[in-house]
Amino acid sequence: MDAIRRPAIGALAGETAAAGRRPLSLAALVVAMALVAELAYISVASPRFAVRVVEVRGDESVAGQVAASIRLPGSANMVRAPLGELRRQASSCPAVREARASRALPDRIVLTVERREPVAVVRRAEAAVLIDPEGVPFTVADEPGWGLPELS
Repeated sequence: MDAIRRPAIGALAGETAAAGRRPLSLAALVVAMALVAELAYISVASPRFAVRVVEVRGDESVAGQVAASIRLPGSANMVRAPLGELRRQASSCPAVREARASRALPDRIVLTVERREPVAVVRRAEAAVLIDPEGVPFTVADEPGWGLPELS
């Protein structure tokens, strides 16, 4: 008796299922790549994540000076916003002792500035310059330095 060997039903089904999975996994990969590309576009280039507000927190008189000196490109994006450059710009104001910058999603950058504390005042004719403990001269709007030791 010569028996004809036939493949098992499970083997045929397994081969068919494996062949059918290849196009599905390729399609899933393409969809996943498209989603990653879309998320990258939204976070880096989309106008939805544009910086709309730069908020300066801290002493009001110093915050006003800092706000006037901040320059940010109009098309700045929250992900690519140059926080280090903003900190540098804020620190360039003589009355600022320290500046910190952070992102507040979806559209705000917060600059927190710490004011120098004066210990003395130097008066020259009509102008008064404040001096901090480190010897750094600075001025603050609407603060003439009354009550501090005067140096000449």
